[in-house]
Amino acid sequence: MECQFPKHTQNYLKRMLHSTKNEEQTLEVKLNESMPDIGRVICAWGQPVMRSKEWRGSSVGISGGVMAWILYASESGTEIQSVECWIPFQMYWDIPKSRKDGSIRLSLLLSDMDARSTSARKLMVRAVVCAGVEVLEPDQVEIYVPEQLPQDIQLLKKSYPVCMRREAGERNVTIDENIGVPAAFGGVAKIICCNAQPKITEKRVMGDKLVFRGVTQLSCMWMCQDGTVRSSRHELPFSQYAELSGSYEATVATDIILAVTNLEPELLEDGTLRLKGSLVGQYVLWDTSTLTVIEDAYSLERTVKKQEQMLEVQSILGTGQETIKAEQPVDPNCGELIAGNLLLKQPEILREDGQERVEMQGAFQVLHQDGDGNALGETVKWNESVILPGDGENTTSAIVSAVNDVRVTRNAETMVCCDIVIDVLTEEDRNLNMVTALELGEAVEPDPGRPSLILMRMDERPLWEVAKSCGSTMEAILTTNGLTDEASPGQMLLIPVL
Repeated sequence: MECQFPKHTQNYLKRMLHSTKNEEQTLEVKLNESMPDIGRVICAWGQPVMRSKEWRGSSVGISGGVMAWILYASESGTEIQSVECWIPFQMYWDIPKSRKDGSIRLSLLLSDMDARSTSARKLMVRAVVCAGVEVLEPDQVEIYVPEQLPQDIQLLKKSYPVCMRREAGERNVTIDENIGVPAAFGGVAKIICCNAQPKITEKRVMGDKLVFRGVTQLSCMWMCQDGTVRSSRHELPFSQYAELSGSYEATVATDIILAVTNLEPELLEDGTLRLKGSLVGQYVLWDTSTLTVIEDAYSLERTVKKQEQMLEVQSILGTGQETIKAEQPVDPNCGELIAGNLLLKQPEILREDGQERVEMQGAFQVLHQDGDGNALGETVKWNESVILPGDGENTTSAIVSAVNDVRVTRNAETMVCCDIVIDVLTEEDRNLNMVTALELGEAVEPDPGRPSLILMRMDERPLWEVAKSCGSTMEAILTTNGLTDEASPGQMLLIPVL
């Protein structure tokens, strides 16, 4: 007789890909006729912008661009000019063929940026975008649960807590702000560049809604009416919520990746900055479920043949944040800081000697004034390695979630520094052996010569294995010996033979 177990399913999101890719793009820019010839390039700054994400079944793609600003001094050295341009990019990743479209979460960083003059009227601008992409596919956990089995069948049930991704989506955040320019600047003639760094400050799930709040750290560089270059920083708060597909308990956890999707700075006639733009919050939710599977079965009265398969499921083990202080010496003759920025690659996780460490690489961009008031640009490379807590046996991923203010300190050395916050996630692929069906033989008479009681010194085997090999049951062994749990190795037990 064959006993096929009914199948029960649970929906979850399976991570198909977590990868980082660097894309380099160059663009030749010609000066407007009204602009003076190039004497020297001072600096090149940029803002990565995501425009679209695309799922193609066996690949995913993203597109966007870098809003680039190049600052140069005229050939005569008396004027500072700025040039704006848009550098488009596209990236693609291969993924296993998918049955249905899922979710793409994207984190963008600008990892390198520079410009050089190829003639008195032309600039060659180079930008490197570092994209961290996570691809999630809807999937199901299939668990086989027996019903109405004969009473002589003994089942080994095991329960496992498994933390799975449940839902993913995204929510747009609109930026529409009027920003005042500091009065100390004495009036501005032009905005040179505008860099946005959004970060989450609060997030929580309330039933069927995800509520999140944050702040966009805005760095602006200005051309003042007196010809000098100044910078200012502003914080633009935002709040938003997303409707979820179901209602969740308070124990559900969430992660949100922010990306800039549009940025349009405009200097108004009254000297204020009108900033229009948008962000996208790309979220995923996960919580813990208990999966109960049948791992083994036998009978005291008949032969039992098992049909088995492996249950494979991804489980999130933990999340956390690491703050890394980035600092690097700069020219001790560096004058007054006008503006600072950090170009950064996504973290790389390396495993070595049973430990995992985060490798970070980047470069500081420093714009400062020399003693004569001339604007000078400097780029300083930086790298850091941080050991992560844990045993290094599982899979760890990390992304940059915030870069705080870049500043210059002057003590024994002149240093440029800032704090980088990275989100760390650890998970494992769990493989659980599962019985899916039983083939039951005919009932047989027990051997009349068998003992009714066995005295046994316990070894490392679990009670289930002892009961199965001796013709007993776990319940009978526990009751006979007054136990509530597994016996200790070396303990003497009475095994009733049934």
